[in-house]
Amino acid sequence: MLSCWTVRSLEYADAVPTAQTIGASWKWTTPFVPERERDPLMEKLLDPACAVGGRDRADIMWIQPLGLFLAHEGKNRIGFFRDMHVEWFPAQVTPYDYPTQDRLAIYKVKLGDHAT
Repeated sequence: MLSCWTVRSLEYADAVPTAQTIGASWKWTTPFVPERERDPLMEKLLDPACAVGGRDRADIMWIQPLGLFLAHEGKNRIGFFRDMHVEWFPAQVTPYDYPTQDRLAIYKVKLGDHAT
């Protein structure tokens, strides 16, 4: 998935900690999920089958040296799970190493008077 990162081992099904997972929730943000639909949605997304494939699977990259998880597939559920106080969720997990120091670089970009 991430070409500059090294896969440490094969993917496997596991429970992933919501608090350490980075996602981009835009589909299932809690204010836009009607209250009557929240429990059925959680039941669907917390089904252990989400860790082994299928349409509702969660595919997570575990950056082991940082202790962080990056949601690749299933990123929409992360914010929803946080709002609903879900501590762990099922996912397909692939462990990755962090790039070595010689593969990292800091870039400074200047556009007009603005630099980042």
